[in-house]
Parts: sequence; structure tokens; C-alpha cells
Amino acid sequence: MRVDIGETVMVELWERPSTGRRWRIDREASDRLDMVEIRDLGFVPRRRIGAPGSRLFRIEAVGEGTARIIFLREAPTPSRRFTLVLETL
Repeated sequence: MRVDIGETVMVELWERPSTGRRWRIDREASDRLDMVEIRDLGFVPRRRIGAPGSRLFRIEAVGEGTARIIFLREAPTPSRRFTLVLETL
């Protein structure tokens, strides 16, 4: 995804914390995190307690280059990965 410096991208990933399924940034597997600012805005539940919802991440491009951000959903079995590649112009 191409973005301008200063541009913000919102990432929304489905999770169900009551079952142990939670998303986080895999900082060791990601590249060039120095060119982005990432804020975990937390879990947004749907309707009732224990129901699935979304975890929101706010990502702002703050430097030039290409960042590869790896999101990891930890769970008892199996884990999932989501990769976002941001290229600034």
C-alpha cells in the first residue's frame, strides 16, 4: 500500500479474546518499524460480553521507505499472521 508521509492507515482485525485469540505486532518478524508509528487502539466488542469483536491499530507513516508490519494472532491453535506492507512516497 502506498501512502504519503503523515498519512494514517487504520487496520481492523477480528478477534475473540475470551478464547485466547488476540492480535499483536510481531516486532521481531517486522521490518522498518522505525518509519511508522503504531498505536494499538484496543479491542472493540460486538454486542455482548464474550462475543467476538475487532482489534484496531492506527498506523502513521513518519519516514521514507518500505515497512513490513507483521500482525500475529495468538491462539491455542492455530496462530494466524497478517502482513501489511506500507511504502511511502
